[in-house]
Amino acid sequence: MKRNYSVLQVKYGSHIFPCFMALTVFVVILFSLSSCNTGSKGRYKFQPESMHWLQFRGPNASGIAPEDADPPIHFSADTNLLWKTEIPSGWSSPCIVNDKIFLTGFDEQDSLLNVFAINRKDGEIMWMDSIIPNGFYDMHSINSYANPTIASDGKRIYAEFMNYGLTAYDLDGHKIWEYPHEMIGSYFGGAGSPVLADSLVIIRIGVEEKYSLIALNCLNGDSTWLYRPGDDEAYLSSNSTPVIDDSLLYLYASDAVIALNMKNRSLAWSIPVSGNAVATPVISEADLYINTYSQLGEEKVMGENIPFEELIARIDQNNNGMAEQNEFPEDMPVFTRPEIVDIDRSSMFFRDDRTFALTDSNGDGSINKAEWDEVWKMLEEFMIKHGMTAISLEGAGERPADDFKWKINEDSPETPSPLIIGDEILFIKNGGTVTV
Repeated sequence: MKRNYSVLQVKYGSHIFPCFMALTVFVVILFSLSSCNTGSKGRYKFQPESMHWLQFRGPNASGIAPEDADPPIHFSADTNLLWKTEIPSGWSSPCIVNDKIFLTGFDEQDSLLNVFAINRKDGEIMWMDSIIPNGFYDMHSINSYANPTIASDGKRIYAEFMNYGLTAYDLDGHKIWEYPHEMIGSYFGGAGSPVLADSLVIIRIGVEEKYSLIALNCLNGDSTWLYRPGDDEAYLSSNSTPVIDDSLLYLYASDAVIALNMKNRSLAWSIPVSGNAVATPVISEADLYINTYSQLGEEKVMGENIPFEELIARIDQNNNGMAEQNEFPEDMPVFTRPEIVDIDRSSMFFRDDRTFALTDSNGDGSINKAEWDEVWKMLEEFMIKHGMTAISLEGAGERPADDFKWKINEDSPETPSPLIIGDEILFIKNGGTVTV
C-alpha cells in the first residue's frame, strides 16, 4: 500500500525523518538518524559503532544507524539544541568518527575549498585545511563546489572535490597523500562521494565521455585498479554514490544501473533505467532499490502533445499558420517540476529562448508543422518512465529494461535516496511529499 504525506517531517515509529537543506550554520542536533535492523548485506567489514557515521548516508549509503543509536525526535531552535557553529557553505553531509565531525565547504570570499573537523561535544572547529582549487566550472546558482561527503575508515578521512581531487588526512588534520585529477565539471552539481572497499577508496574521475572509476590504496594513494567502460557500456556520468556488496560495486550510472565486479573490473550486469543519475541505491537482502528519475519520466510533469492544427487554433495571433515565440503562453511547458518551478532551469517552457531555438530547427523565427512534429517525436524517444524501482541482484550481462520486480511511477524523487525500514520503503520528493 502506498501512502503519501505532503509534509517536511514524517514520524515513523519512534523516529522522525526531516527534509534538510544545506545551511551555512550546522546544528549538530539536526543530524537525526533512523535506527533499525534491516538484515541488509553488503556492509563494510569495518562495522560502525554508534559513535561512527563513516560515509554518505552511513553504512553502505543505507541511511540506517546502529541499533543502539538514540537520536532526538523533537528539536528546534529552542528544544534539544546543544550548540551551533558557523561554517563555510556546502552540500556535503557529516562524516563522524568518535568525537569528531568532518565536513567540507567552500569559502566564497577567498575562493578556497575547506576540509575541517568539529568537536562533537561543544561545536568548536578543531582544525581546517584550505585548498586552492584547480579552477571553477560553470554551475547552477543553487549548486556548490563542496558536494561530495567525506569517507573514513576510522583511521583516516578521504575528502573529494570535483575541481581538485582526493586528499587523505589523519583524524588530526595532517595531510597523508593527495590524488589530483582533472576537473569534473557539472552544471547541476558533481556529488558522487568516495566509498571504501577493503583497503581501497573508490571515486569517479574523468571528463566528458571518458569517465572512469578508480580505486586507490588507502595507505598511500597509489592506483590499484581502473574501470573505464567500453563504447557499448553504460556511460558513467553520475552524481550517485556507489554501494558495495561483497566483490560487486553497484552504481546508478547515466541511463543504467550497473553491477561491476571489482576483482576483474568487468560488468556483471547492467539494466537500462531513466537517466538523471543522482539518487543512491540501497541494498536489502537480494534486491536493490533505486529512485530513477527523468524530466520526461512521469505523465503529470509533461506538457500536452497537441496536434499542430490545434496549437495554431489556440495561439496563432497573426493568422500566418505558424507558431511564433511571443505567441506561446509563458506557462506552456515541455516539462515542469511544480515543486521547484521558481528555480532557474527547473522546468522547460516552449516560450523560453533556449527551448524555442531547439524547436525552430531552420532558424526562421517561427515553428511549422514539421518542426512541431519532430520535436515531439524526439521528446517521446526520451520518455522512459522513472520511479522507485526494485531490481534483483541476480542477473548477468545486458538485462532488458523491464527486468525489475516492480516500479512506482508517481512522485519519484529526483535527488533524495530511499530508506528501508523492515518491510517498508520511505522516500521523499523535492517539495516535501513523503511516500511509504
